[in-house]
Amino acid sequence: MALANTVTDKQKFCAKYGIDISKEDWPCEHLPDVLLADRGEFEGYNVNRLIEAFNMEVENAAPYRADWKGIVEKHFDLIQKKVKPFLPGYVDTDFQERGARDYRLDAVLTLEEFTKIILKQIVYYNKKHYLKDYIREQDMINDEVVPRPLDLWNWGIKNRSGKLRYHPEELVSFHLLPREQATVTEKGIKLKGMYYSCETAMKERWFETSRQKGSWKTPLSYDPRNMNYVFFIDQDTKQIEKCHLLPGSERYQNTSLDEIIYLQEAEKKMFYENQHEQLQKDIDYITEIEKIVEEAVKRKKKTMDNSLSKLERVSSIQEYRKQEKDHFRKEEFLKDSTNTSRHKNEVIPINMKELENEEQYARTNIRDFLKKRKEKKDE
Repeated sequence: MALANTVTDKQKFCAKYGIDISKEDWPCEHLPDVLLADRGEFEGYNVNRLIEAFNMEVENAAPYRADWKGIVEKHFDLIQKKVKPFLPGYVDTDFQERGARDYRLDAVLTLEEFTKIILKQIVYYNKKHYLKDYIREQDMINDEVVPRPLDLWNWGIKNRSGKLRYHPEELVSFHLLPREQATVTEKGIKLKGMYYSCETAMKERWFETSRQKGSWKTPLSYDPRNMNYVFFIDQDTKQIEKCHLLPGSERYQNTSLDEIIYLQEAEKKMFYENQHEQLQKDIDYITEIEKIVEEAVKRKKKTMDNSLSKLERVSSIQEYRKQEKDHFRKEEFLKDSTNTSRHKNEVIPINMKELENEEQYARTNIRDFLKKRKEKKDE
């Protein structure tokens, strides 16, 4: 974020926080030729992309030699000294001492308000801070350059070897984003468990090809702060294309990568916990089924007539099946009749003469009719 901010239009950047400045107040929206980093800052970071994309050089400061980078180190201290008196909750040097006040309890500023204060301090420092110990060169003395940061900057760009190189903020941000191999599948371009699509994928029918010939890898860049979009770069044209979330992954919209990973891990944990519970349910279910089958096998052994041949047993299956159906129908009919009787007992008594008159014209219950007809056939 800090590197991307170097090429940001500072007038627009300050306007986001309600601070009105001119371009001349902070004329810095360029990349340097050389980037000097503390050793810890770029350890393990892939700086080759910066070098290749913007023709930059990256140098690391020597370890344990803070005195070689005094201007930068001191500027951090200057900012703190300027804003410290105005910030409730500022953690002072006695924070860890016994009996010292817990300054965190005094905090009142939001992150946006704190950023606004820092920006105002930087603008003030650049324009107003007089560097009384700054040793001016003879040319500066001749040109009557006031030793203030902004005046020194403007004079140096004009009269010394300043090379301001402008690059679009979006391009710089893209090359600073993490990059990872995504998988093109028939469901979409898969990255971090989410599926994306882009115009090139649709035009070239990537997903249909993946279904027929199998998946393949393609590099994507992404912003961990918001995974709504990822970025695909065409290796031939070097054009950057935005990939959007597919409908099945829209639940991750407006979410950071850390939040997404947390959600995915929580769902995995829930799944495994449910698997254990489901396994126990499956075992109980199988045990119950086996018990029913075991009892049926025992009953068959007891009732089976061993004197009958296999052919005789097979021929009797149809008769047994008919008997079982008849028994089941009668059981169901008895249940239905019991429910009907119970329901009739709950009806409020009415005039019996009216009932007799109504019964003469009442429509016969079709279910009772069919059951009686079936019983007569069975008899």
